[in-house]
Amino acid sequence: MREEAASTLGKLRPPAAIPALVQALEDSYWQVRLRAARALGQLQAREALKPLGLALSHEISNLRKEAAIALGEIGGADAVQLLSAAQSDPDPEVRKLVRLALARLSQPSA
Repeated sequence: MREEAASTLGKLRPPAAIPALVQALEDSYWQVRLRAARALGQLQAREALKPLGLALSHEISNLRKEAAIALGEIGGADAVQLLSAAQSDPDPEVRKLVRLALARLSQPSA
């Protein structure tokens, strides 16, 4: 249920949901964390930069991938710094998404 709630908040995009979604990044179920990361990226929640940076080092690669995508959507110098530190991730799919996020952020319109 918490997983679906995080997903729905990302679709509805209410700014008031950001604190709850940041808190959901610490949920005991990684699936909830994944959905929260996705929603925070969709909301472009700058408040989530540090928690998403922490998610980049989670043991589950799917969560690391979603954190990289979210950071790419949020953008800014802090996101670039966090993503740059993750370029040597052991998972090639995570590294690929980190590169894509960094490329997106280096474009003039980012």
